[in-house]
Amino acid sequence: LSRKRSGIAPGSLAAATVDSRKAAVLQEVMGETGSRSVVVAVDKIFSGSVRLDGDAIVDFVQALCQVSLEELSLPQPRTFSLQKVVEISYYNIGRIRLQWSRIWEHIGQHFTTAGRSSNEDVAIFAVDSLRQLAVKLIEKGELPNFHFQKECIRPFLNILGDINDVKPNIQDMVARCVSQLIQSQWTNIRSGWTNIFLVLYVAAGSTEANVIEVTFNSCAFVINTVFQNNFFLLVDSFPVFIKALSEFACNLQFPDTSMEAIRLIRLCARVVSERATQFAKEDTVPVVKTSSDTAPSGTVVSSEQGKDDEDDAAWKRGWMPIFYELFRVINNCKLDVRTRGLTVFFEVIKSYGSSFVLSWWIQIFKLIFSIFEHGRDTSSSAAGVPTNQRQQSSAEHAAIERNYRRRLFSGDQLEAFGITYRIFTSPTDRSEWLNTTCNHALYSVVDIFSQFFDKIADDLLADLYVQLKWCCLQDHEQLARSGTSCLETIVLTNGTKFDANKWTMTVNLLVDLFKTTVPHELLTWRPDPAVYGVTGNEDGVKRRQSAQTRLFLRLLVNCIVQYELIQTVDNILFVPSRSREEDDLILRETRRSSAQLNLPLLNGAPTPIAGAAVPLSPVSNSKQAHTPEEKRLIEAVTKDPVASPPTPSVVEPIPQMDFGGKYSWFLTHSGLLCCLNEPFTVMSLISNLSQIMDSSCYLGKSSSTCQMELDLVKVSRLADQVKFCLHYLKEPEELVNGSLPLHKKATIPYVSYENRLTLVQCLMESHRFAKLFNSNIEQRNILWEAGFKAKAKPNLLKQETHSLSTALRILFILSEEDRDHQKEASLRFEHVLVAAHFSRLIWNIFLLQITEMLQTIIMEAIVYYRSLPVDGHRQAWDSCILLTLTRLVHLAPDTRFAAIATPLYTTVCDLVGLPNLSPEISVLLRAFLLRANSRLAAAQ
Repeated sequence: LSRKRSGIAPGSLAAATVDSRKAAVLQEVMGETGSRSVVVAVDKIFSGSVRLDGDAIVDFVQALCQVSLEELSLPQPRTFSLQKVVEISYYNIGRIRLQWSRIWEHIGQHFTTAGRSSNEDVAIFAVDSLRQLAVKLIEKGELPNFHFQKECIRPFLNILGDINDVKPNIQDMVARCVSQLIQSQWTNIRSGWTNIFLVLYVAAGSTEANVIEVTFNSCAFVINTVFQNNFFLLVDSFPVFIKALSEFACNLQFPDTSMEAIRLIRLCARVVSERATQFAKEDTVPVVKTSSDTAPSGTVVSSEQGKDDEDDAAWKRGWMPIFYELFRVINNCKLDVRTRGLTVFFEVIKSYGSSFVLSWWIQIFKLIFSIFEHGRDTSSSAAGVPTNQRQQSSAEHAAIERNYRRRLFSGDQLEAFGITYRIFTSPTDRSEWLNTTCNHALYSVVDIFSQFFDKIADDLLADLYVQLKWCCLQDHEQLARSGTSCLETIVLTNGTKFDANKWTMTVNLLVDLFKTTVPHELLTWRPDPAVYGVTGNEDGVKRRQSAQTRLFLRLLVNCIVQYELIQTVDNILFVPSRSREEDDLILRETRRSSAQLNLPLLNGAPTPIAGAAVPLSPVSNSKQAHTPEEKRLIEAVTKDPVASPPTPSVVEPIPQMDFGGKYSWFLTHSGLLCCLNEPFTVMSLISNLSQIMDSSCYLGKSSSTCQMELDLVKVSRLADQVKFCLHYLKEPEELVNGSLPLHKKATIPYVSYENRLTLVQCLMESHRFAKLFNSNIEQRNILWEAGFKAKAKPNLLKQETHSLSTALRILFILSEEDRDHQKEASLRFEHVLVAAHFSRLIWNIFLLQITEMLQTIIMEAIVYYRSLPVDGHRQAWDSCILLTLTRLVHLAPDTRFAAIATPLYTTVCDLVGLPNLSPEISVLLRAFLLRANSRLAAAQ
């Protein structure tokens, strides 16, 4: 009864008790069992097991395992029966696989139990015995469609279990056993690769350096040796191998191994590309149809279907594991490792994307956009989330990981792939993610989209625009700027390939962003009394302060996005910096004209009569006292003289460098030695000079730090001289009819006039909002006192002026495009005979609309300019007025000038009486009035 209560089975060794009266008899029996004859007889029992039939040997092994288990559970464990289990396995090694599968069910489970023993000696003995037995079984080889090797390796996987709960010595023993198995038996392993890679996967999570080193070296051996010879045997287990590498990459304790694991994943991508055909299963090859009602006997299935199946197999078992596991690395690792993982992710796409089919691209972009889901779902952020909810999210994440491992160990390799999201531990963590990973991913996805635009644009451009819109609407300045910048890059790079639908989609996105990001609260916000001085609940005050901070951040980001959108429209239509160059040239030309017109005044001489020679430069020693207006004119003319190259004496001589000696390797590496006569290559070198000087190649060649610094200074001086020569040898661009000619990369010719007018309307709405805000001095003071842009009183001057100048440029170009738009309008009609008549009618209506818009905008701008005080606000507007007057003065033909300028004549004349008008505007105002008067005189 006591034995039953204690749970000890009757007849077991553990239940045996030593009675003092039977001590002598027991001693005698033990002596007899130790005799040689008894040992031989017992050995014959085990050696004779080969004569047992299939059922008998299974029962015998089961009983022996039970006895061995009882021996191992004794206070002083014995391994006699465990040794006999190994011996029986050796004796019966020749049995058929069906019998061995039944035998191994008991032996494998027993070795798993022994390997998990709390007695370290017993566990080590069990693992070593398992290794010996596994070697013997694998040496026999394996026939196709059999999976006994897989079960043979499973005890190693079960022994490790949760790697951090296993003793370090046992971890090391299992790792070394599996490593030896790989290196000695890799030619014989067939189905065992899957569980071998699972052992490596589990071991990759260890915190023991020896275990990581041994198992990771095994992974490198597989890539360098096994893949080169027997890759066709590893196709089914390839996804598990990639999982093992990603687990090494995600081990935070060993960053060097993480980086190396990512490198190995990239090598695996090359293997998939080179051996894509080997991923197809046998059942995907063309088969013969025998059904008489579908096709004649001997008809072969279409090769296109076989090719599709082959491609699908290459994706599911080759590319998909690589991309999903790199995505896992990006999610779970620290900044440096995930940055490297993200880089390799996009490098793989750029290198091998030409072979991808559309369905793959859709899944890849879905995976890429998942990177941004971390920031999209605010509930996953620690900001504003209670602690219990964060703990619940962590628990859910742990449950997902456990389910992931369970499915993986059960053999559901492909089903184990899934998208898991990063859980942020703090607002700083989320901000770092947006600043680094999201930013990096955004620019990279734009690069690959441009690279494979022809293949994916029709199906994925809309999805990309949705993602860019999300980035622009985030309360995160850097990400919002990146969103507009990437939109600009996409259109500039591929705008010439856009069809009408893509342009409409692009313009609609810009319109939506313009409308969504208008910071209307800037005009209506008032301070909350609960925050400013009025007593109240302390927690409530803190919440209101936090809400106000978030509101100010959102308003500030919206202001930034509005200006970035204006720049984006400008850069898309006219290419970057083109408008700024045009403004600089206009200012330079008007100052030159002002200097020539007022040269007698500056010289202190009377105004010359017509035909008299005009001195080329003002007299510097003039002692005439100028009026305040004349002094201001002198300052305006001389404050920004026409740029001229410095004299040769100012430029330091190019340093004499030993190009054939110690610098030859550097110049060859940088490309400078072979490209000194190629300006574009040299300019490319200059733009990347800092990267070249910081390269590990250069640092490794330097003899000392001091010498290296001196060499870098010499190279930098040489680059400066080359840049100087290239800058002043380039032909300067000039204004043609008051404007710069359109750049060859400008996309405005590809945009329909309806879309251009839509953009003009958006720009003018942004302009009017900025003008309304800048005019509301009281509201700006309220925001400033509340801490909005605390360094200076908030203003939207750049938004106000840049939006207006961009809209004017678009309208002036539209007013000059006559024949092209007549042709475009004629294409709207199918009947050729009526096309010419109606196209001219449509164009006249369109031209009338443009003229009315120009007149309204110009009149509104001049009236507002006259109301501005003489301060920085009015100076900021000078460029807009200069652009307007310059384009009006050069407007052609005269009929169009008359149509636009006549209604504006009175408004422009009002500028004459404006005090402190800049000399540049005065010169253009004079030119406008002269042309308008000459036109009036001609009409009379």
